[in-house]
Amino acid sequence: LLSSEDLETKLYSSAEAFLEAFYADMRGCVLLDVRMQGMNGLVLQQRLKELESVLPIIILTGHANVTMAVTAMKQGAFDFLRKPYNDGALIECVKRAMEAEQALNRQHSKKLETRKTIDDLTDREREVMDLVVKGFQNKQIAEKLGISNKTVEAHRARVMKKCGVRTLTDLVKLVLDAQT
Repeated sequence: LLSSEDLETKLYSSAEAFLEAFYADMRGCVLLDVRMQGMNGLVLQQRLKELESVLPIIILTGHANVTMAVTAMKQGAFDFLRKPYNDGALIECVKRAMEAEQALNRQHSKKLETRKTIDDLTDREREVMDLVVKGFQNKQIAEKLGISNKTVEAHRARVMKKCGVRTLTDLVKLVLDAQT
């Protein structure tokens, strides 16, 4: 069905086989059933969450109940479809999931870049940045770190430049985005 819509597919014999093939930068979305041989779909969903996967998960099942659907959605399932499903609805759901994955992947990539930028700061720049983000003034930072006010200003300017931000608000947003 998906191939007929020019959607590339890859099949796995089990959840365990999928996990063996899984890698952090894997792209696409995951269609899974709740009842599968070996590990069930909800356990696979939880395992992918633990691996910080950004792949949207669409759960298909013929044995759904409200509790199961609520659990799957709370754990981040993109959608939960009951068998027998409408072909058009499944195709539309997969296309929406793929669009969402692309957006999530862009956000995830940006977050990784931001973390790398912050990780590349010198220890002193990181100390100054952390104190600036906590709301300390340059004079307070200088006293706290035992350095001159001019040195704090220099470190702060380098942090802003390396992080590609112009305002304190932008720096705070950047640091918060990197932490979530």
